[in-house]
Amino acid sequence: MDVIFEILVQLIEEIILQLAVNALFELGVRRVRPALKREPGNPYFAALGYILLGVATGGVSLLMFPRHMIQVQWLKLLSLAAVPAASGVAMSLVGRLRRRQGKELIRLDSFMYGFLFALAMTLIRFFWGK
Repeated sequence: MDVIFEILVQLIEEIILQLAVNALFELGVRRVRPALKREPGNPYFAALGYILLGVATGGVSLLMFPRHMIQVQWLKLLSLAAVPAASGVAMSLVGRLRRRQGKELIRLDSFMYGFLFALAMTLIRFFWGK
């Protein structure tokens, strides 16, 4: 029973880290966006940009948290799909809430862009974490 509890705690820690980083990143994008004053461009370039930002954020997160929060190998593999999916769902829910409130949406407020950002970050943490 202790093993199952430990595994669940590790997975929840990883998801919380990812959601916290996504939330901070979204706040940063919202602060910078008014300065850009440009219509959104090509969605493929935007996807590539979010992937690159996810890679960079994953690298920075390794400086702060160099060890994997998940220590069980099979659970690390499971987290490669579960963590980005959970993050994408959370970002789409944020987008839905913002839409209901009549607020301006950014691309990160959708499942796909949130998923891509989180996947890139999770891959960096998976391959280069201790």
